Amino acid sequence: MPPRSRVSRLPADVLSELNERLRAASYGGYVEISRWLRGKGYAISKSPLTEYGAALREADCNPLQGLTKRDQLMLELGRVRFREAAILDEIRALDSDA
Repeated sequence: MPPRSRVSRLPADVLSELNERLRAASYGGYVEISRWLRGKGYAISKSPLTEYGAALREADCNPLQGLTKRDQLMLELGRVRFREAAILDEIRALDSDA
C-alpha cells in the first residue's frame, strides 16, 4: 500500500481551509498555497498540491465518486422509482382524459 500523501496527513482544520482556498482559486494557485502552508509550518511543494487539487476537483465534479457501489446503486434505484412514478402519473392523466 502506498504511503499517504503529505497533503492527506494535514490536520482537519488546515485541510478544510486548503480545500476552500483551492476552490476559491479555481483549483489553481498552487505556488501561493504552498507558501501559505509553509507559513503554517507544513512544507508541501507544488507537485503534491497539484495532484491533490486535481483529485479534489474530480470529487467536486463527480459527487458519486465517494459513495460505495451499494450506495450508488441505491441512488440510481431511487431515480428509477421517481421516474416510474412520473410515468404512471402521465398514464393516469391520459386515462382520465380518454
